[in-house]
Amino acid sequence: MADLRIISQPLNDFSWITTVTGRMDSANFNVVEDEFNRLLESRARAVAVDLSGLENISSSGMGAFINMANILRERGGKLAVFALSEDLIGLAEMLGVRDAIVVVANQDEANRELAAIQQI
Repeated sequence: MADLRIISQPLNDFSWITTVTGRMDSANFNVVEDEFNRLLESRARAVAVDLSGLENISSSGMGAFINMANILRERGGKLAVFALSEDLIGLAEMLGVRDAIVVVANQDEANRELAAIQQI
């Protein structure tokens, strides 16, 4: 079992890219919530999340992404996730996550989705 790791890098004053790897479950999803809270405190409005290294996610983990997306939307921002495995795409569709979170194929598409936020 791979440990959960999260790394965020600023793209500009209000836009970040975050990489999440490993397994995200009810025992460790708070690590991602803590990082999201740090980004929110830094006035982030646009966040792209690379999930190419995420092996598994629980409903608690998915909830962390939905909460972040909702907060960003309230601020006029957006959360975009990309590079999901087929299993994660299926889970996102089953849970209705695509209604709250922008799901795209790659970082270029995520950057395009978030570009409008940068214009504000």
